[in-house]
Amino acid sequence: MRIQPDPVPDGLFRSDTLDDLMLMLCNHFAPYAIPFVQTKMGIEDPDFIAVRIVSESRVGRYVLETYAISDGRCGGTL
Repeated sequence: MRIQPDPVPDGLFRSDTLDDLMLMLCNHFAPYAIPFVQTKMGIEDPDFIAVRIVSESRVGRYVLETYAISDGRCGGTL
């Protein structure tokens, strides 16, 4: 999943709670994203889900985390 906040909160990419935020976003969107990808890509049993938060700046910053899938939600980090 690619998430681009607008505007990007100051200090987002340096936040101590970024890991928690990414897991929360993953669990929020996973019930919609996983079935969508399964249908569009023909993947019956996906191995993982990835969350990437990107900035809109010209330089471009991002953070990426991958999670195991557990009962249609995000499990542990990979």
